[in-house]
Amino acid sequence: MQIGDKIAFDKYTWRVLDIQNDKALLLSDKALEHRPFHIVFTDITWEQCDLRQYLNKDFLDTFNHTDRNRIIKSFISNPKNSWHNTDGGADTSDYIFLLSIEEIIKYFGDFKQYYSEWKTDPYKNARRTKNISGKPTGWWLRSPGIHKKNVAYLNADGRIFVGGDSVNRIYGVRPAFWLRTQ
Repeated sequence: MQIGDKIAFDKYTWRVLDIQNDKALLLSDKALEHRPFHIVFTDITWEQCDLRQYLNKDFLDTFNHTDRNRIIKSFISNPKNSWHNTDGGADTSDYIFLLSIEEIIKYFGDFKQYYSEWKTDPYKNARRTKNISGKPTGWWLRSPGIHKKNVAYLNADGRIFVGGDSVNRIYGVRPAFWLRTQ
């Protein structure tokens, strides 16, 4: 297994984003489903949102027992949104999580915020994804947007919207987790 590989794990294909000692960070190759970040339009952070609860219970339970035991419960940092100074909430411990703005920059390259610059963004294609039907789709991040009623996301063209969209909107979900490799 190497960084950049696509691997089959359980019933999905995953991208290897990082390898550290005996573990690898995996991100679903496609948006596996479409859900709101939170059902109700309210101030919310990753720590308390419905999507986190779903990923770490119902979604995690879809893995077979052997594969589920290889998924590592990990410390998840939830920093503030640096562009809007919005508090990211408490850090969490999760089996399954969404990437943050900072992780997108780390693994997919820095981005151009303004549309005129974004057209020449060399990393936008790497950030694009499709849903399981093969159609381009946007996808949620866990970082807050301009305020706590918004969450950052990527649109179908691979552009990062740090101001976010309403927490109760529906976007693609690309789960990530650290996998024990040995």
